[in-house]
Amino acid sequence: MPILPYKQDGIRKEMENLLKKLEVNIDELPQFTVPRVKLQNLLTEIVTLSNEQNTYRYSKQQTTKRLTAALEEGRKLLNFFWVGLKEHYGTRNEKLVEFGLQPYRGRARKEEEPTVKKPAAQPAAPETGKPEVDEPES
Repeated sequence: MPILPYKQDGIRKEMENLLKKLEVNIDELPQFTVPRVKLQNLLTEIVTLSNEQNTYRYSKQQTTKRLTAALEEGRKLLNFFWVGLKEHYGTRNEKLVEFGLQPYRGRARKEEEPTVKKPAAQPAAPETGKPEVDEPES
């Protein structure tokens, strides 16, 4: 018994091959007449469904392209309206909030930080007159 492939095309090819071999030997295998017809009908249905699936796949791709184009056109129209509303009402008018736009309210001013006096420089330690020498490590 051959190992059945799990892919659609593999199973379909196995079914087609078996049907061809059964038809060649139909006289020797009369007990397989009814199951052979059933297999033939099933193969016909598989081919039909596969073609239908491919049609839907193509249709889905076309629909996706149309949807993408419509969304892009919608984005452009939204930008057109937003610019037009700002032009009509002005960029500072609170009426823009109604349309989901934020009016320009000026920049928030930073609070001035209190000036901190820097500490005076501390005097250096008195020199001993001996230069510092690094001791070698043992």
